[in-house]
Amino acid sequence: MVSWLIWYHRNRLRLQQPTDPITQIATRAQELLTEFANGQEQLPMPLIQPRSPEAIKWHPPTPGRCKVNYDGAIFSNTNEAGLGVIIRNDQGEVMGSLSQRVPFPHSVEAVEAYAARCAIQFAKDLGIMKIDLEGDSRIIVDALLHAGPCSTFYGHIIEDIKQIAKAFSSVQFKHVKRDGNTLAHLLAKRARLNTSLEIWMESVPPELVSILCSDVSY
Repeated sequence: MVSWLIWYHRNRLRLQQPTDPITQIATRAQELLTEFANGQEQLPMPLIQPRSPEAIKWHPPTPGRCKVNYDGAIFSNTNEAGLGVIIRNDQGEVMGSLSQRVPFPHSVEAVEAYAARCAIQFAKDLGIMKIDLEGDSRIIVDALLHAGPCSTFYGHIIEDIKQIAKAFSSVQFKHVKRDGNTLAHLLAKRARLNTSLEIWMESVPPELVSILCSDVSY
């Protein structure tokens, strides 16, 4: 900064233009540096807009298969649980859905396991032979994918599911985030209104039709 001011001072003198005395160059340099620093502090920070995560929706299975989504809900005030299942084909068409209220079976994982067993049994009863069994509990999906026996309190339910799966020509156990399992979750919560089991063939409860229409992502 000082060198620049000396050069500037000489040019002004050479061009016979008014300039500050040479003795004030150091003071002027300090003033300019202070002014620059203050200006930098006042510059507004650029706003960084956070990227909103892409919405996760239900994805149809590959052609010729049906996707069976399941979920569980807990009603702690009544010591009960809800099971929700919805089956859709590769066109997103509903093959069937159900909502069932059951006694609370001792743990969240057990509720999810019961929902998975209810789902695969429902698909078997409908005569569907190729399915993707999809839920949002990583623990249950990992247990179903594990080749060995499950030694947990709900292990017998996992083994039941594996046995039922042998009746199908193809079963794939899949995990999905909650946002991709919305209808099964709402059906499970709806079980609070049931006396026991409610089934809708090729449809869902009327109050869930609008959600069904907006739930598909192709």
